[in-house]
Amino acid sequence: MRCFAAFLIALATTGARADPVTFRVHDRLDPNEIEETTSLYIDRQLVRTIHLDADHPYDVVSVTSSPGSTPSYALCGTVTIRSRETGRPETHEVDGSGTLTDVAGRDFDAVTAQDFTLFFLTDITEGRPPAEIRINHTRSCAKPVS
Repeated sequence: MRCFAAFLIALATTGARADPVTFRVHDRLDPNEIEETTSLYIDRQLVRTIHLDADHPYDVVSVTSSPGSTPSYALCGTVTIRSRETGRPETHEVDGSGTLTDVAGRDFDAVTAQDFTLFFLTDITEGRPPAEIRINHTRSCAKPVS
């Protein structure tokens, strides 16, 4: 009986670890974009740098996270568009961040707004209500030092 009790205590203290969960981040070249280079950070760790252009207009990144976590994200990089006024290429710095919830099995899309000055994730998961996403309205990416 003591051995069984010791086994139960050991099992309870080590605990069964829950399997990690995955989610995906999609990025598509906007019709107004010439190219885009974006680094995706999850919980301050670089997951991947995505480069999109006419030959590679779409990418998806699979991310692993702890169950029940609310990972923070940052999207840092540049977007080159063709100016509507002059027709010339112009490059915009992109810098967006926030916190994701209920990420298990979800699909998030990287989108821009306000003339490529806002960059954030939105939940595009089919068949489920959208997860809450808290968007930070301050800069999150470090400026390059030259």
